[in-house]
Amino acid sequence: MTSTNFIRGTDNLLHLIDTEATFSKSTILKGFLRMITTGPNLNTQYTEEALKHVFWEIREELKKVSQGKRSETIASISSALKRQKKPYSWDYKGYFHELFY
Repeated sequence: MTSTNFIRGTDNLLHLIDTEATFSKSTILKGFLRMITTGPNLNTQYTEEALKHVFWEIREELKKVSQGKRSETIASISSALKRQKKPYSWDYKGYFHELFY
């Protein structure tokens, strides 16, 4: 889920939209990868705990796929992290490498 997947209704409640992929196990990994690889700035989008959770979820999902897919995914995330503008308040690149290498 991203901020584009919920709207505030006229009743002042939040309403979830575009949830079809949320409940499909085949799209879980793709969704988590999108959070990391398409975001322009992880520094402003995620807290330390949230980003740790995303990395952990990706690692758990990668346990279920082929070695080739794991390698391709890890390379994609590494490339996305290298494009980040400045370090986060904690060493998320180092944390990523601890989990995946």
